[in-house]
Amino acid sequence: MSEAEQASGRRLLRGLAYVSEGNKNPYAHPVEGVVALLDANAAKVVEVLDSGVIPVSKAPGDFDDKSNPPSRPGLKPLVISQPEGPSFSLDGHHVRWQNWDFRFTLHPREGPVLYRVSYQDGKRLRPVLYRASLSEMLVPYGDPDSNWSFRNAFDEGEYGIGRMAGPIEPLRDAPANAVFVDADFADDLGKPYKVEKAMALFERDGGVLWKHLDVFVANQNQSQRARELVLTFIATISNYDYQLSWVFRQDGTIAAECGLTGIMLAKGVKAKSAADLHADHANHHAHLVAPGVVAPHHQHFFNFRLDFDVDGTANRLVEHNVRSAPAGKDNPSRTRCSWRRRSSRRRRRRSGT
Repeated sequence: MSEAEQASGRRLLRGLAYVSEGNKNPYAHPVEGVVALLDANAAKVVEVLDSGVIPVSKAPGDFDDKSNPPSRPGLKPLVISQPEGPSFSLDGHHVRWQNWDFRFTLHPREGPVLYRVSYQDGKRLRPVLYRASLSEMLVPYGDPDSNWSFRNAFDEGEYGIGRMAGPIEPLRDAPANAVFVDADFADDLGKPYKVEKAMALFERDGGVLWKHLDVFVANQNQSQRARELVLTFIATISNYDYQLSWVFRQDGTIAAECGLTGIMLAKGVKAKSAADLHADHANHHAHLVAPGVVAPHHQHFFNFRLDFDVDGTANRLVEHNVRSAPAGKDNPSRTRCSWRRRSSRRRRRRSGT
């Protein structure tokens, strides 16, 4: 496809082919080298690219329990229980927990969004974040083949990661103490629909929060176990499954956790073994996952928009970089460290909520 065709303004899509007959996982059997370019508005095939015949892999690729019997003994039960109920309060989409106070929603494009995150400091509710969300996720593939070089997905902007949310399965996708929240969306024709159990909210063990063993007072131990509050959802975009979680901690910090699972996008090759792949210089940018199938190297870039509101809108971002100071009269033992600070100011004018 020429640059003029790409800039034509037409809604062009590329269609990939897989063999689905006789298996549950078509990604294990790509029809390599054949790509159809489609005009979505005209409902026509613009061109078909065929770069040569690659045998379709015969290796099984199903991941269900029946196709993959256990390879090791099962584990003994691990019980997660809160007999008195959760320590957080949930009123619609308003959450209070351990001095944290925030609201959330599941946006059809951005996924989980936090609103008006605050922290109760004595009698004062101090603002921390006005809004926080995933702004984009870029997935570029590093295969120069003509049938692969265009595969650079914007999983949020092109697909809408929030609308790809699936039901969270209790005891598998979330622990036994999870509380679930449904999400309401509109389809492409404006018809409303509901995704049940689209988000989960739960507390989990956070390791050691603080500890000190006082060896001068009969080895007196001062130790506190940490607890964390997790707001999570899982979206499936074709072959990949993404889990995005916002984590609130008792030490006043907030973390965003990104989890990736599912199936890597597969490419059909002639190589049947690692030795064959090593000899195939055209596919050194991939690794073998099954006879005749490789997974091209790629990356996942998660970009977040954090609209800070720490005690107001006049916030500053400061970066400290510590490094060794040069040897000299002021640093004869070469133990001195110096630091360089980068600082930026930012004021925000709100145009609405």
